[in-house]
Amino acid sequence: MNKENKSPTGRAFRNTGQILGTVFRLAPFAIPVKLVLAMLGRVGYFYYSTYILKFVVSTFEHGLAFGAVIIGVVLIVGGHRLFALIQQAGEVFVTPYISAALDRGFMGMIYDQARRVELSCYEDPKFYDQYVKVQENALESVTQVINNFVSFCSSLLQLILFGTFLTKIDPIFILFALLPLLTVFVRKKRAALEYKHHAEDVEHNRHRKYAQRVFYMSEYAKEMRLTNAKSFMMDRYDRACEGRKDVIRKYGKREMLCDYFLSAFLDALLNPLTLIYAVYRTFMLGVMTVADCVVIINSVSSITYAFTAFLQQWQTMHKLSHFVDDLNVFLQYEPKIVGGDEKPLIGELCLNNVSFTYEGSETPTLRNISIRVGHGEKIALVGHNGAGKSTLIKLLLRLYDPTEGTVTLNGQDVRQLKLEEYRAQYATVFQDCKPVALTVMENVLMRPVQDSDEEKVIEALKLADVYDRIAALPHGIHTVMTKEFDENGAVLSGGEAQKLALAHAYFQNAPILVLDEPTSALDPIAEHKMYQRMMAISENKSVIFISHRLSSAVVADRIYMLEQGAVIESGTHSELMKKNGKYADMFRKQAENYRKEENAV
Repeated sequence: MNKENKSPTGRAFRNTGQILGTVFRLAPFAIPVKLVLAMLGRVGYFYYSTYILKFVVSTFEHGLAFGAVIIGVVLIVGGHRLFALIQQAGEVFVTPYISAALDRGFMGMIYDQARRVELSCYEDPKFYDQYVKVQENALESVTQVINNFVSFCSSLLQLILFGTFLTKIDPIFILFALLPLLTVFVRKKRAALEYKHHAEDVEHNRHRKYAQRVFYMSEYAKEMRLTNAKSFMMDRYDRACEGRKDVIRKYGKREMLCDYFLSAFLDALLNPLTLIYAVYRTFMLGVMTVADCVVIINSVSSITYAFTAFLQQWQTMHKLSHFVDDLNVFLQYEPKIVGGDEKPLIGELCLNNVSFTYEGSETPTLRNISIRVGHGEKIALVGHNGAGKSTLIKLLLRLYDPTEGTVTLNGQDVRQLKLEEYRAQYATVFQDCKPVALTVMENVLMRPVQDSDEEKVIEALKLADVYDRIAALPHGIHTVMTKEFDENGAVLSGGEAQKLALAHAYFQNAPILVLDEPTSALDPIAEHKMYQRMMAISENKSVIFISHRLSSAVVADRIYMLEQGAVIESGTHSELMKKNGKYADMFRKQAENYRKEENAV
């Protein structure tokens, strides 16, 4: 590790430079505009509080005409307000544009990385906490880096202006102005405490915000009213609040003492010393005029506060450097699931002796699985909950890679294929699909709308047997889903939402269709019709589907039955029924249950 990496100050400068460089790339005008506005303000303030103030006091001291003083004051105030107007115009008209550009740029980088990292990262609490921290603080922290840099530069300018002015009158006053240097250690300690406080607060805040979401999100509304979930969530919320209180108790006293020392240092030591020395030189020694005395006291105060601000900005730079470290750790994380250079070619899809164990688990979820899916074949995966069916689908989609064994497409190891292009071979429908707060058309497309899309979207909705329901909505395919942003938005039933997701899969027209319990919200008759239609539509496509209703598996070319992560039986429906094993037993029991339900009705 080099010296720069060992030095907190070196790291802080490097991290600040990195953020500013990215800001300049995303919004080249942001930093120069903010710098010019800040510098104008500091120059205006310097002249207003030194030469102009001295002029006003001197006119009274030497008995000049009151009218001339008034005219001078009006001109001075007018000039000062002009500076303020320019600054205010910049804040109102320029700052929002800068904020929007940075929001899109930095959050775009974060979201791109969030999409690249493997699914297991979302199941790692430490990584997920870091992701939440980066996402929630990104724009605010980047804005703070810019503002801190601009303030740092403008404070430095104010120090130079007032320092030069004081040196010409009496260099001793510079010593008074530099006394805040004695507080550097305390400021550094305060910054470290603040960072630790925030870092330990992240997890408590995440639990607190999760409880808040459960209380206000519509998908939990029924459970919150019909179960005792409220008490569990309130208990979780209370524990999160207590955790935050523990963090405050841990750091609050030390933070308060640091703040008190810093304020008391200025109010009880520095300001009185400056006043006493200035009065002594004016009235005892007679080497300064009253105007000089007033201006000196004001200037020392200005340079002191500028220097204090300078130290605070130095401290803030170190604090923000921790955020940049977190951002870099997240953005520089190298995903474990990456693609190769080969282009995927449609052909036979195979799992070859595949085993998989989730990180942190000692028990494999899948054991020595071998499955073949010929191009155009229809494959059903069946078995009880927890058998490993959904995990197997995740391996096919490369959301995970096998712990052992390989997945191949057309004889090529899928790890050698371009990842995005490989995943584009699949159109996928999961059982827990939910429409997003966009129009029906956008939910089907999941990309920007183009002129030629409407007919294709309608066709996909018809294929999914949901077009009649959509056409009956107030604005048809242009109706917004959910009431998140539109009080007239449509809310679909669970089965209708699954059909809408199926319409998206049909629109994709990918060569492999993967369905993970896509009909769990449909009744058996609707499910049967859907599978018949799906098989007809997908005649030249491979289809892999999971279903707990074995009556749906009858249409498959081959059925794989999983139990405890292993394939225990495979074959066509007829072959498995003749084998009279676990599949046949499960099929007969389900058929008997359906008959009982029909008789009961």
